[in-house]
Amino acid sequence: MAAANESQGLKIAVAAFVALTVILAVTTYFGYSQYGQAQAKLEDAEKQLNTAKTTVLEEQNRLTELKQIAGYGGIEDFAALKEAIKKNDDALGQKLAGLDQQLNQMVEEYRAAGGSDQKVQDLKAQVAQLVNQYQTEPNKTFQSKIDRMMELMSGNARLAMEMNLDNQGLRRSLDQVNDINQQKLDQEVGAAKKANDDLLNVTTTKETERQGLLARVDQLQTLNQEQATKIAALQNDINRLRTTFDADRERLQQLIRTFREKSEASEIVLGQPAGKVTYIDWNQNEVRVNLTRKQGAREQMVFSVFDRDAPGIPTERPKAIIELIRVGENDSVARIDREKTADLSRRVNPRTGYQVHPMRVGDLIYSPAFNPNEPKKFALIGRIDIDRDGRDDRERLKRMIKMAGGEVVYDLPPKEIGNESGSIEGQVSAYVYDEREPIRFASGSVSAPIEDQKDFQEKKAQLRQKLRDEGVQPMPIQRLLDYLGYQPGPVTPSPGQVEALDKETSRALQNPKGATGQPAAPPTPNQPDGGDAPDPDQP
Repeated sequence: MAAANESQGLKIAVAAFVALTVILAVTTYFGYSQYGQAQAKLEDAEKQLNTAKTTVLEEQNRLTELKQIAGYGGIEDFAALKEAIKKNDDALGQKLAGLDQQLNQMVEEYRAAGGSDQKVQDLKAQVAQLVNQYQTEPNKTFQSKIDRMMELMSGNARLAMEMNLDNQGLRRSLDQVNDINQQKLDQEVGAAKKANDDLLNVTTTKETERQGLLARVDQLQTLNQEQATKIAALQNDINRLRTTFDADRERLQQLIRTFREKSEASEIVLGQPAGKVTYIDWNQNEVRVNLTRKQGAREQMVFSVFDRDAPGIPTERPKAIIELIRVGENDSVARIDREKTADLSRRVNPRTGYQVHPMRVGDLIYSPAFNPNEPKKFALIGRIDIDRDGRDDRERLKRMIKMAGGEVVYDLPPKEIGNESGSIEGQVSAYVYDEREPIRFASGSVSAPIEDQKDFQEKKAQLRQKLRDEGVQPMPIQRLLDYLGYQPGPVTPSPGQVEALDKETSRALQNPKGATGQPAAPPTPNQPDGGDAPDPDQP
């Protein structure tokens, strides 16, 4: 049984071996057959490749020869070659356009010179047409470019020849004109020679007359010297009279200034009123005035009210103070300052004895700083102490003048306050000064050295004299403050100084119970025994 199984397995193995052998033989046959066909195809492809390489090499040689003929032998890349050909083509188009412009200019010069040959005009039009055809031709080829260039060269050559031939005719015409002009020139030269001879004769005659005039001049110079001597004597008399006149004029001007200062001390001269009161509303504590925004009025401006029928107008004091609260296009509304108006109504004019009455419709309103046409200009001279506390308040006064519609164009403060600013060369309405003595001196006020004070006083006096000579109105600070509606507050006097201090008596008064009471406070470092009391205005 076992032997039968082994025989059967051997048979199967032999059958499998035979089958694999047959399969290998068939596969090997077909493999060698495909290899032979592929080898034949490879040899055929190599032949075709060699043929193509030969063809490409020949074409490259031909292309290189064509590039060398065309002038592009140094360019290998095809895109660069196309770009170079395009650039040259564009440059050629620009050159042709420039050639056309040059040709037009040459023809215009030809016409301006007198040329009128119709052939030249025709050739110019033909060349312009060729340039246009070259630039607008849709499919340009190298042969077409050469043809167009040949036509242009031919046209330019014919045009140049025609212009040359025409120029020859012009030259002949010019030669004829030159001959005619030369004849006329010879005639003119002869006439000029004759005129020169006539001029020489006239010059000889005039020279003789000049010698006679020179002799006459000598005589007149002698007379002139005599007259100069007389004039010098008269000039001395004039100088003497001028010196006497200047002395008299200075004396009279001094008298005029003296009288003017006396007159200014008692007279008040106001400017033109700014407007009038048109309506009074006592219930609302308001008035209407005929001031408008176009005239330059604005809110918070302060005006003084003067009586329309007051004798001796302008009066010494206003009768009321008003402040604009609404400014319109046709009129304005102002608020009545009740406190200031009540104070003013109780005053009596010390010069006329006139009692100020309440406001009425038609009363005049006035501000020393407001002018409907242009802002009034002021000059500040010297120290300005509004509240008389010993401190300079010029910046405060400048703000008040600006709020009233004016402006300060010149300022001369004391040396210790600041430096001179602005100019008085323009039209100054008034100069403001303050000659009042301070009621008290606040802490922190300083004084300039005596030399600086002397120089400042001299300069202030010269400036005030110059302004008075120019007719500028003086304005004392107290008068300006009244017109601006300023109401001074109470002035607290400065405390005195402690000259001596008995410490024992002071302690006994402060601590009458002795040791049982609280000890007296020791003196502060700022107030030693027997020293000055501290200034209450110091912070």
